[in-house]
Amino acid sequence: MSTFDTRILQIAIVVNDLESKERAWSELLGQEPSKRVITDTVDKTGTVYNGESTPARLKAVVFDLGECILELMEPLGEPSVWSEHLNERGEGLHHIGFEVKGMDEAVKSVEALGIHPVQRAEYTNPYEKGRYVYFRSEEQLGAMIEFNELDD
Repeated sequence: MSTFDTRILQIAIVVNDLESKERAWSELLGQEPSKRVITDTVDKTGTVYNGESTPARLKAVVFDLGECILELMEPLGEPSVWSEHLNERGEGLHHIGFEVKGMDEAVKSVEALGIHPVQRAEYTNPYEKGRYVYFRSEEQLGAMIEFNELDD
């Protein structure tokens, strides 16, 4: 039994050119993004990739699709899970994200299955404050997963 909410919070796609993909998705969906974000610098986020601090940042837009969101992401700098994906696989599905309460316990439950974190950070933006963890889950699950924990 899962120790995290199994409702999908987000589907995320990594892209080379955020503006062009934003236009294309806006046209398809008939709506503009509900959020635009550029992540903070590492001194604020504490971003860690493969156990090492990284200055990598992210530019993203979010489309609210009701039950879940669609996130388009363009990496800014390296190394990161985002730039790694673009360099090795090109544009496409990056991860499926889940919301969790109690990040430490949720991470431990997934690690017990042999699926390990690859990148994590804190975030604060005009919309929310919290933290995320990406897992190296492609081999076991066919896709990367992400946990998001929002502060109250």
